[in-house]
Amino acid sequence: MCLCSRSWYRRLILCFFAFQFLYVQVVYSSPIAIGGRIVLTRVLGNVVARRAITSVAANDASIVALRTMQTYRALGTVAANDARFALSATSTLRHAKDISWVALALGSGVISLSDLNVKGNDKVSVAFEPSAVKLADGRYAIQVNGETKIVNANPSKNDPVIYQYSKEKKQISDELSEVYKSDTLDNRYKYFDELRTGEYAQSNSLEKLSEYMSQEEWGGKGEESYLSVNINGKEHQYLYSKTTVENRYLRHQQIGDRIYPTVRQTFTEKQLRYDFNPMLSGYTGEDTVYSFNPPKESDYQISTRTTNVSYINFEINPNWVGDNIQTTPQEQQLGSIADLDLGLYTQPLTATQLAQLFNALMMSAASQADYEGIPFTSTNPITASEVNAVLTDLGINPTYADLFSKAGTGDKLEFDYNVSSSPNPTPNPRPNDGEFNGNVDMSELEYPELESPTARQILEPLKQFFPEFQRLHIQEKGASCPTWSFEALNRTYTIDGHCTLLEKNRNLFSSVFVLIWSIIAVRRLLSA
Repeated sequence: MCLCSRSWYRRLILCFFAFQFLYVQVVYSSPIAIGGRIVLTRVLGNVVARRAITSVAANDASIVALRTMQTYRALGTVAANDARFALSATSTLRHAKDISWVALALGSGVISLSDLNVKGNDKVSVAFEPSAVKLADGRYAIQVNGETKIVNANPSKNDPVIYQYSKEKKQISDELSEVYKSDTLDNRYKYFDELRTGEYAQSNSLEKLSEYMSQEEWGGKGEESYLSVNINGKEHQYLYSKTTVENRYLRHQQIGDRIYPTVRQTFTEKQLRYDFNPMLSGYTGEDTVYSFNPPKESDYQISTRTTNVSYINFEINPNWVGDNIQTTPQEQQLGSIADLDLGLYTQPLTATQLAQLFNALMMSAASQADYEGIPFTSTNPITASEVNAVLTDLGINPTYADLFSKAGTGDKLEFDYNVSSSPNPTPNPRPNDGEFNGNVDMSELEYPELESPTARQILEPLKQFFPEFQRLHIQEKGASCPTWSFEALNRTYTIDGHCTLLEKNRNLFSSVFVLIWSIIAVRRLLSA
């Protein structure tokens, strides 16, 4: 008896396939809102979000969000866990106390300190110096713009001295651009102080005015003293001692309208040795002849001492009208990258550089033992084209200035979940810096309205996972109802009544099982 060889068995196979694709979720094309954040954080965040969307085979928006957040958390610990990105707590490469993008870029090898030097500006230049020579007094000497500068800290690659200087070497003078003395205030000058002579010392540079006041009013002026000797009625004069003073502005505080600067005075004292004799004598056999012995450099002793003057103070002119005179400090050691003039760094960052930086961070994150973020290997790196696509959509053009922004808090990188893949170029493509929080409550995430997938899209992952099913062919086979025979009392008995019953109700049984499997399939569909 044929037991429905082409009906229930094939229906069972079809129901099996139905169960399989009902477990497959939907791929969502997710436009995620742009927030005002730091540029490089936004770019990397969007690259990660895009990769999460394409890497989650289940096509589930909640899984995409989870993988994105797990990747952000792993990236957040990179600076603390990877020795390549380690910085001391007081490193000049920190943005205040926080990790910066420039430190990450240097640690990954994408750029070097020399790439951060600015030498072509007409007014101000910047040097990042990683090496120094230790001096006898415990300080250090560095080379900047062909000159030796004295600093207190020993620089290194991860904690360089940042020195801002002017290419033009200027001395204190009475020119308008430096320090101007007058009996009346000139509103073209921003800062002023009254001298002991009653005149006003005025300047648009608080550094130059600080040094001038230290020089003129607080013992920062050099002096010379001379001695003389009379030989044969002729007076001979010679230098006995000479003191030169270098007045160097260090820092200042502003309280109200008054400026309180600190200036370092470096005294170089040159004094004739105590055993020097300015008069030479010689005996001719009859008379003693005397002659003048002018001192040579070797006859002098030279010593150096320093002192800090912190009791200078001067005022801000309330009627200052401003002028085109340069007011930026022209030569000083900066405390950190937070003190830099970012207007000096207009050179664009290329997509290739950003891709190299992001790859270094992702490789470090993916190598962590507890990493659960998006799949990432060296054979599938972030490409420049991926970065370019994000930059185009965001409408931004990163420059070296963006490297000097914060990457997080302390040693923890921070990302905002709400990254965007939608263009937003108006009107100013530069984003605003802002604070953001990576500890997002997943239960409160709002997902965008998404278009339902087609049947072809639903079945496509199944076809990729089980390509052999595309070649599956079920052959028809004959089947008969099983019967049993036995002998008793010299007679043969055959049990085949059930075959008649089954054949008679064949359509009924087929319909019942089709209904059962359909109900199960519909239930799975609704629960998905």
